[in-house]
Amino acid sequence: MIPSKFSVEWLSQSFHDQEKCSTAAPGAPLTAAAGAGKAPASPANSCGYTDVESDDSEVEAGQNRRVRTKFTCDQISGLEKSFSKHRYLGATQRRKIAEKLHLSETQVKTWFQNRRMKLKREVQDMRAADFLYPAVFPPMTSLQHQSVGYYHQQQPQHITHPMLFTRCYF
Repeated sequence: MIPSKFSVEWLSQSFHDQEKCSTAAPGAPLTAAAGAGKAPASPANSCGYTDVESDDSEVEAGQNRRVRTKFTCDQISGLEKSFSKHRYLGATQRRKIAEKLHLSETQVKTWFQNRRMKLKREVQDMRAADFLYPAVFPPMTSLQHQSVGYYHQQQPQHITHPMLFTRCYF
């Protein structure tokens, strides 16, 4: 549920406060950085998270949301490097990456799932942009108004847009 003090100023401040709160251990939830075992109750002193216990409807339903993990720059670069080589990980690869980056296997698995979805959205957005603005890209072939004799002397160059023939992971 949205806190009553929700405002642009609060959002702006909570964004800057995240940098202060990110002194937690790598891969640890943000609440560990706040010094207490639970998230701060007030938006004025929080890092963008609200107290789960303050909302009666969630407590009654028994839904305890896990706090979002704050990855370090080294962890993200390691995950991105692995992702650039392999879009999908086996159990052994996942275990090795998790140990190397001091993360749980579940965190690595979830990060890879989210990263694949991000890639899928990016590819879809690029393809949608191609259809909306086709004049930006060159024509598919360079066979425009060439004489028959010239065609036999030189084979046409095919210019292919790189996104049309990339591997898709849908």
